[in-house]
This record gives sequence, structure tokens and C-alpha cells, in this order.
Amino acid sequence: MAAPRATSEGVMVRVCMAGVWQAGGVKIVFNARPMAESRADVVVIGAGIVGIACAFEAARLGKRTIVIERDKESRGGSARGFGLLWQGGLAPSLLSLAAESLKGWREVITEARLWSKQDGGLTVAGTELEAQVLREFAERAPDLGYAVRFLDPQQAAGKSPAVIPSAIFGALHSTGGVGVDPGEVLTRVPEWLASDRGVEFRYGCAVADVSMPTVRCTDGSTIKADRVIVATGDRMDGLFPDVFRRNGIKACKVQMLQTVEQPRAWDFGPSIALGIASRMADSFNDCPSIDALRGTIAARSPELDQFGIQPIMTQHADGSVCIGGSHEYGEAAEEPFDKEIINEIVMREVKKCVQLRDWTIEYRWVGKYVRSPSRPLVVDEPQPGCKVAVGAGGSGFTLAFGHARRIFENW
Repeated sequence: MAAPRATSEGVMVRVCMAGVWQAGGVKIVFNARPMAESRADVVVIGAGIVGIACAFEAARLGKRTIVIERDKESRGGSARGFGLLWQGGLAPSLLSLAAESLKGWREVITEARLWSKQDGGLTVAGTELEAQVLREFAERAPDLGYAVRFLDPQQAAGKSPAVIPSAIFGALHSTGGVGVDPGEVLTRVPEWLASDRGVEFRYGCAVADVSMPTVRCTDGSTIKADRVIVATGDRMDGLFPDVFRRNGIKACKVQMLQTVEQPRAWDFGPSIALGIASRMADSFNDCPSIDALRGTIAARSPELDQFGIQPIMTQHADGSVCIGGSHEYGEAAEEPFDKEIINEIVMREVKKCVQLRDWTIEYRWVGKYVRSPSRPLVVDEPQPGCKVAVGAGGSGFTLAFGHARRIFENW
């Protein structure tokens, strides 16, 4: 269970095993006793980032909204990632969706008074070939809609004190990157939606069945709703498992690390990706040198492809630095344990180009998300009035509010 967080009003938000948390007019229900049948315009199942974004959009449209989350707090893929809104790795076809999502994020960041880092992102080149790919991307970026600029090593070091200028051959600076703290988002945004927009959140409440217009919970309570959105993330064996199967959705396991708080309020600057990460990003697919880079990495360091290692680093609100990650699919995605070799490889690679004040690792964890092989989000309607929205993958934070807007269009 996450530690309690102080809200902007000084209220400590604590997860209760049962009952109702209420402070400052905010009501969030935790594993309450069975209630009489409720009524809502919209029920959202799942309080990860897609579910929260859908609740935000429903409330914006003036809908009476209830969010149901089976755990005492959001613990899925949304809670276990970078909290990075980074358009630089997306395919060009998704940039308009990302821009739409960013508008929603800016409102939420302001109104919920979230911590954020809005100094963009850097992709640093550890070899001349990586730098060539980044230069090629910078040349074509304006025509595609990416806001990036290629920097020499000294310019890159001027953007981030974490960059080792003598170890890199240049960097790509993206002005569109924004960082948020996942833990804070998943705690404070529900609080704000409850207090300001009238959204009701029921934590510790599992859904047993959806038979429109009725949502039945395992505690015996029921809700009648005009619209239901199922946003349960990687829980493919839960509600409507056929949606996952027929859309070819696969689970991905990601290993993550987090350092202790960096000393003396040291500001890491923009989020950082290594140049080797470009081989896995859709935005770089048309760069003339990308195949040469992929071939070189496969020959020189096959372990990077074996574990799908795409090194990224970002700083959170408490000053700690989040480091990841790997991408394992199939049977490997179902393994419950970390592979220490993956952590060693990730740290080996980032230390080639990046310096921290303190590399002490405080937390290690496994994240898991699901993704579609062909779409940024699968939206299926297994019953009239009930949509399943899953498969946002590693772009969930970047695209969530854009996805939510489009889910409600003409519905």
C-alpha cells in the first residue's frame, strides 16, 4: 500500500479497509457494505489512468459518474510506470491524439494542482551511428509535426546536469515532453474529481458481472447505468476476456528501478532516453540509418533485444529517479520474478551516458501492461452501451485523455 499523501488542503488521504473517507466535502467509498441499488449515467470499471481519464471526460459532459476499482488503491500498470507524457516515440499518426490528450492533462495538472516537469525530453546518442539516426529524425521532424532539435554534447549538458558530455555524440531535445508522478496522479486526481466534479469512487469493490444496464458487484451491490466503460488494464482473465483474445492483445512485463531521493534538491532536468531506445520507437522507423543501428545493436549486444531493453530515466516529485525498462512477452510476461540480469544491463547502459548524484536503488518492481499489435487502444462494444477500452500499452499516460475524448464521441 502506498504511503499516505498530503493533499493541497493538508488532508491525509488514507486507504481504509472499509467505510467511507470524507474530508473537505470529498467522498470516496472504500469496500463499503452492500448498498441499495445505485443509479448513474456512466460507470467506469478500473481506476488506472484510462479509467480516470474516462471519468474526467464523462464529468466534463455533465454525466453522473461512478468509478469502481477492485483494489484498495490503483496498483496496476498505471501505478508502475514512468508517468511520462512523451510524444517523441509515437508514430506520426498518433500526434494529433497526443496533442488532444495533452490539453486534458494541462487542465488536470492545473486544477488538481499536480506536480509536473515540463522541460521536455532528451534522447542521448552514445555512438556516432545513434547520433546519425537522431540527426535524420531532426531533419524530417518539422514536416511530420514533431517539436525536436538536435543538440551537440555541450548543448545537451546545458539542458541536463545528468548528461556526461564527453560520453555522447549529441542529443535530440523534444520540447513536448511532460513528466508527472504516477502515485500522485492516481491519488490526487480522484480526490479532485470527487470534490470538484462530483465523481464517486468506490475502491475495494470488485465487479462480478456486467449485463447492461446492470453492473453487479461481488459485495452484492448493483448499479444501473446508461453507459459502462471497462478499463481494467492487464486483467485479461476478468470481464469480457473474449475482447482480449479476438483482438490479439498481449501482456508485456517491464522491470523498473527507482533511486533514493537525489541530494540537495538536485534537478535532473528533462527525462532522458538513450539512443539505443530509438530502435524500438515507431517515430524512427523511416530514418535511413535505423536498420543499420538495429543490426549493429543485434550483433554487438544481443541481450538488449533478448529482453527488449529501452533505457529511459525520469525524475519524480520526491526527487528520486525512475529507471527502466525491459519488455518481455509471451510466457516470460507471466513470470512473477525479476531477472537481475535485466537490471544489470539497464544500469550498465545508462551509466555510459548519464551521471547521478546518488545511484542507490531504493525500489525494484515489475510492471505489466497489455497492448494491441495494431491499435493504440482497443475499444470494443461487447454489449450495447458497454465499451471495453484496453491495450493502451506503454503510451497510456501520453494518450489517455485523447482516448477518453474519442470514446465518448457520438456515443
